[in-house]
Amino acid sequence: MCSIFGAVVYEAHDIPRLTEMILRMAVSGEDRGRDGTGIAIVTPIPGKGRLDTFRSPLRASECVDQMREFLQTYLSGRCTVVGNNRYQPLPQPDSINERARQPIFVDDVLVTHNGTFPEDDRLMEKYEFRSHTGIDTEVLCHMFRRRYGELANQDNQLVNEYTAVEAIQDSLKEIAGGYACGLVDLNQPHLLHLFRNFKPLWVGMYEADLRSGLPDPVRVIGRDVPVDYVDAISDHIRVLFFNSEKKNIEAGVGRRSHWLDKSFRVHQISAYTGMTISNDLETPDPLGQEWPCQNKIMAHLPAKQTTRALVICSGGMDSSLAAAVARKVEGHEVTLLHMDYGQKAKDREREAVLAVAKALDCQTTFIDVSEIGKWHADSPLTQGEVPQGVRSSESTLCWTAARNMVFLTLAAAYAEGQGFDLIYSGFNLEESGSYPDNTLEFFNRFDAFAEFGTLTRVKSRLSIARMMKTDIIRLAYHLGVPMGETWSCDTAGIAWTQAIGEAWWNLGKNHDYDAHIHRPFVPCGTCGCCTTRIWAHKRARVPDPQIYAKELVDLPPWWRDPPKPPTTTIEELIAEVQKHS
Repeated sequence: MCSIFGAVVYEAHDIPRLTEMILRMAVSGEDRGRDGTGIAIVTPIPGKGRLDTFRSPLRASECVDQMREFLQTYLSGRCTVVGNNRYQPLPQPDSINERARQPIFVDDVLVTHNGTFPEDDRLMEKYEFRSHTGIDTEVLCHMFRRRYGELANQDNQLVNEYTAVEAIQDSLKEIAGGYACGLVDLNQPHLLHLFRNFKPLWVGMYEADLRSGLPDPVRVIGRDVPVDYVDAISDHIRVLFFNSEKKNIEAGVGRRSHWLDKSFRVHQISAYTGMTISNDLETPDPLGQEWPCQNKIMAHLPAKQTTRALVICSGGMDSSLAAAVARKVEGHEVTLLHMDYGQKAKDREREAVLAVAKALDCQTTFIDVSEIGKWHADSPLTQGEVPQGVRSSESTLCWTAARNMVFLTLAAAYAEGQGFDLIYSGFNLEESGSYPDNTLEFFNRFDAFAEFGTLTRVKSRLSIARMMKTDIIRLAYHLGVPMGETWSCDTAGIAWTQAIGEAWWNLGKNHDYDAHIHRPFVPCGTCGCCTTRIWAHKRARVPDPQIYAKELVDLPPWWRDPPKPPTTTIEELIAEVQKHS
């Protein structure tokens, strides 16, 4: 679609240099828009901002000289520049029509827009707005002015930048489609409002003291640089640029940005947020504070219910604790989502999920995704040999290709389609040491991905992501997880009648035989997950209600010593869970 661009100028005594920066940015962005170029400059003056505009049906590289003349005429040391490289959507008027060129200016509201508003005609008719341009962007100008007027006329309403932000937020709730916009109200000419949903939008702060030497080379588009040009520069420049793409801001400045470079910082505005920027020199933070914004969803989807939570549950102790947290600590209505990916333990896991659901009063849903297990024929969890001992729990030996990524994607689809607000899972700090898809960064990136992959912007909830196995066990017992019914083993288990004939190492020591005779299978006791569970119970100093078929193997020497007792209280664990929920 289009490329929007511009600048908030705080100080710029070297107008030719600033001109070339804006020109480079405009030309770099024409790969997103070749059906017209427009630039508007808002200069704060007493009473109302002064607006000067340049609009051309040509692409940026074809009208550089005209833009240069315009910028050098109207740019000043304190102003706001708003520009657009336009690609014409099929239903919209052609840029040959002068009124149809961006940026759009209607009712003292200046807007540059990347995206489409498919219901603009419906809103124009609903509120009886008069069309001036035929461009869908225009409806935002009308909606903003209408809502701003309503807010300003309310009793005791203080008209300021927050009034404008609220007017933008309320307007967008009625507007469907994609957007990344820059908006200036000429009645508040010192403010630039930038906001987006899923369309890209970047800002970059550039500051240089040119008296101490040029930080980067000067390049004038389409011209040779006079020899005395560099020597003539002798002052300060401070500008905030905005653009649809980071590369275009860097092209304008003439160098790459870096987070350690205080003279040139680039930041992406978060999806579904806005930012109000003032060109007042006294503003302490020129990048502004982000504020939330959204828009109307046209798809037929159930409304998100904040009382409902979906838990990806394998039936193991980690995901079962996540279900208990969602149900008992946070009070959600919980559905346990279990996925059959062809794992050897699928039958035992299903039994465990049903037992956990009964104990915690949850609903259940089971999905067959067994194809992914077939795709990775060598995974020990599906078809290969299950590795034994401690080392298998501290490595990626038990890996099934992209399993957790698939799980989260399917869970997001189910959650959006069924109206769930949150997705819980049992991913934790212990397992993040070996598995990249158990880390906080993985889930943070998934949430960012879900901002674009779901319209309702489903979120993951990592309530136990900072907990180790020992504390997971202690909190699970405290919250009533039926630990004797959970299943952590990587195998399908061993029939208890067979296990009796072997070295059933813990039978008669810490367990009641009669309490387990109803369970046809018992965990192997030697795979990585069993090893972790057994030792975590020892460290937690909590008896494990499960019976195992075999004794631990390949124990390191220090595991023979008495474990250090836990020091964190249950109250502290619950507070930690609530802190990260």
